Amino acid sequence: MKKNLINPLKALAMIVVATGLVFTTGCGGDEEGEPEPTQTTLEIIASNDDYSEFKTFYELNSDLLPDISGTTAYTVFVPNNNAFQKLKTTLVVDDLTAIKAEVIASVLAFHFVSGTTTELTANSSLPTAQGESIVVGADGSIQTGGSDDMVEVLGSTRATNGIVYETETILIPPTIYASIVTHLGKVSQTLLLGGDFSILARAIVKADTYAAGTGGQVTPLSTYLSTDGIDVTIFAPTDATFKSAAGVTAADDAATVEAKVQGFLDLYTGQQFYGIIANHVVTELVVDADLVTGATLPTRFTADGQNFGSLTVFNNTSAIPAKNGIGVYLDANGDVDLDDQTTYTNFDAEVVLSPTVTGLTAANGSIYIIAGVLSPL
Repeated sequence: MKKNLINPLKALAMIVVATGLVFTTGCGGDEEGEPEPTQTTLEIIASNDDYSEFKTFYELNSDLLPDISGTTAYTVFVPNNNAFQKLKTTLVVDDLTAIKAEVIASVLAFHFVSGTTTELTANSSLPTAQGESIVVGADGSIQTGGSDDMVEVLGSTRATNGIVYETETILIPPTIYASIVTHLGKVSQTLLLGGDFSILARAIVKADTYAAGTGGQVTPLSTYLSTDGIDVTIFAPTDATFKSAAGVTAADDAATVEAKVQGFLDLYTGQQFYGIIANHVVTELVVDADLVTGATLPTRFTADGQNFGSLTVFNNTSAIPAKNGIGVYLDANGDVDLDDQTTYTNFDAEVVLSPTVTGLTAANGSIYIIAGVLSPL
């Protein structure tokens, strides 16, 4: 019996609900009476409408993946469109490109094996272009499928430069699965794996490196944000906000953008980033009705979960019209006096979108998107 290790309602980033499939292999061209293959693996994928999702992702990441259009032989495991649709349903998303680019590229690379593997031999191991191996079990099923440890294969098609195996489950590299499984269905899922929050994720990694060096005195942010039974609300700046803070312009090429972003990340130590990011974490569940002028939202936490900061809310579009969002402004460091309009220029961020609009909710909280950085410094 196949087993699903996670609740489908809590799945994340490239984890697909497993289904039982029939394992078959074919060897066109080598069997007596069968014609020699006439298409490359890429042509086989391109000519099959049921592989269109995989084809799209391959084309978007082709510079990072093996070239399967020439004479070099590859075995390619191709999840069909149903596999991608199941993933979209599980993640409640319409566009899988919203997942962090490096995660997508690594998962895709895990589907490519050098050479032509015409039989999936029981108890064998196939090294992939991603660096980890696809492991075939004693029953012929694939054991390294992420949430599914018995991924079966629908069939195979020989190519002039390899072979294509069709699956109805997207294969997940073991280390990627191990690193994200604790975040599935939590607010940390969106922050650490969502493409729109990749810079925030890098800052969280830097902050967690600091926390790991405290001998357990400080809880890593990723641990806190993925803990069951703790309701949190994150006011999260997107990559666009961080790029603006880093001085990125529309004229900058990719290398310049990365240099500026890295320069911004280098401005603060891991400990400083810990304080900055923690100041975006409200230690209770916030809903739109809570965002009224004068409300204070408890933020930041110590190793034992105690709060020691707050955000002040201002919601009056008559006094300050909406600029980048919905006209709800936040003061993160106490330099705004709500009774003194001359201090209103000190608001640190405006709420752009709420979970009610974006659907950014999880088992342990929700995420508001903001324009601005809530630094307590």
